[in-house]
Amino acid sequence: MNPPMCRSKLGKKYDLVHIPSSLPLRAQVKHWQHYCLVWTDGEGISSFTYLAHMPLRRKPTDRADVPGMDLLREIIEDLQGFFLPVSHWESILFPTRQLSYRKQDLDTLCSSGEIVWIGRKEPKEKEGRIAFFLAESSTLFEPCLAIVNHRPASHPELLRLLQEKGAIFLSKLGIETGRPPSSLLEELFQLVWDGQAANDQFAPLRLHAAGISKKQDKFKSGLGRWYSLDTLLSPAFDKQSSAMQWTHHLLARFGIITKDLVSGLCPFPWEAIQTALRQLEEWGLVVRGFFITDLHALQFATREFIALLHQHAANTPESQQKFNLLSAADPANPFGLLLPWPEVTGISFSRKSGNYLALKGNQ
Repeated sequence: MNPPMCRSKLGKKYDLVHIPSSLPLRAQVKHWQHYCLVWTDGEGISSFTYLAHMPLRRKPTDRADVPGMDLLREIIEDLQGFFLPVSHWESILFPTRQLSYRKQDLDTLCSSGEIVWIGRKEPKEKEGRIAFFLAESSTLFEPCLAIVNHRPASHPELLRLLQEKGAIFLSKLGIETGRPPSSLLEELFQLVWDGQAANDQFAPLRLHAAGISKKQDKFKSGLGRWYSLDTLLSPAFDKQSSAMQWTHHLLARFGIITKDLVSGLCPFPWEAIQTALRQLEEWGLVVRGFFITDLHALQFATREFIALLHQHAANTPESQQKFNLLSAADPANPFGLLLPWPEVTGISFSRKSGNYLALKGNQ
């Protein structure tokens, strides 16, 4: 069955619907009716309607003054896998979601083994980026490790020592190498930015970002244990299963998936995520279309999420009526990542640190 091109009430042309040819004819017709119902029901959805109901915006909008590690763990679960500048996490991302955020809570989560982090730094970047993961979310962090697993190490002897000794304190590394512990820090952080080594605490990164690691006499060698990240990569790593998990992760955080979103945040190429999305389409869990009027790119979403946006298109949630300040670099800001920036005469926008969005209702 070859379905015709589908037009919405806005008159825009949509891509051909993917109907599994293996289905019986009656099932194919039902499948096609399902798509037509979703694609042509109602007017297009505005960017601000989407913004008001974007799942990842829930915690920055409804900030909680709840101390402790439970809420922090939930926040990290929401943001896991998104590589952002080291300094942003404790100055912007955590405090905007947990008003009573405490550094010691993050240190405890890391040292207890509940949370792991992975570093990354491109040659032209001034500051390294890291992503947090729940230790149990191996299907999310393993593709990040697989990407660098076969790359040559910038300091192969030091990496080999980490692989042989396992998690090890900096002072112990100094004994093993016969070098002052502080002199090893530069090489360790190069391995961190290569995505090949990490520490079981966040404190070394915090001090490094503050420039304290350059003052060798002030950097404490007992802050956490260093280890090789390849110990977290399972020999049975399944790319297909991992790509499917990343697809669910993005749908749960953004509600809508586009090629640009995958390119900006996901360790998999678009082709791998598109394969997972097509599988979800065949199962009736995901639909495709041009749902947001200002977004001229193919979009994938659950039918329930699109129905929610249509249902509340005319109503702005009470939490969105308040004045909200959001960092432009925050993943909860979809502009420049998933949505095009609003067109304002004389004003240009960018997702740079130090830039903020002032939001209130549809403005």
